Amino acid sequence: MHKNLEFENHNGYQIPIANGVYLDSKIDPIKDAEQFCLKHEKEIQSHNNFLVLGLASGFHINAIAKKLYKRKNSFCITIIEPNVQLIRNYQNNNKNLFDSFNIRFFNQTADLLYTNEHFINFLIRKPAIFIYPTSFKANKNYFTDILTYTPDHRLSRYANFIDYELSLRIPWEQEADKSLEEIEKEVSKCKSYDFKNAFFNILQMID
Repeated sequence: MHKNLEFENHNGYQIPIANGVYLDSKIDPIKDAEQFCLKHEKEIQSHNNFLVLGLASGFHINAIAKKLYKRKNSFCITIIEPNVQLIRNYQNNNKNLFDSFNIRFFNQTADLLYTNEHFINFLIRKPAIFIYPTSFKANKNYFTDILTYTPDHRLSRYANFIDYELSLRIPWEQEADKSLEEIEKEVSKCKSYDFKNAFFNILQMID
């Protein structure tokens, strides 16, 4: 996590520095955010749910939200950011944005994150996953723990964190001793997303 967080003024922008890493461009963070969006244009146009690793000052979040607003579809941007100060700064500086957009934050460790009901249900929607490079560099261990986390393969640990409608269709108590691989067949009968893939699709972002 960000043990040392500082701010420097560059071209009128307060640029956060975490663990010696400038989290935003010192030259033009707005343009940099637009380029970030261009890189992920295909995913932005084809998804309604987004998981973003790293907040920084949030210029890239605003750029994504701006594009989504033009589509006039409902959407959700979920951001994982370990530093509470950055989250508070963003919320204070973008109060109007929160009246129009569905933006959520998580800053828990991997163990807590993967037993969070809202986060698990969000993963089941198979969001597009974006990694903000500077944030990842400044918090490599934190994000690596999240990306490489291996949950318990006993389904009973997660039974309470799956959509209620889905849980009604699966006899969780009877299936608790089965592995995720074995239970996949039952989940697929519910015409829902692949349960195992919902937990592990995030790992595809690791090089």
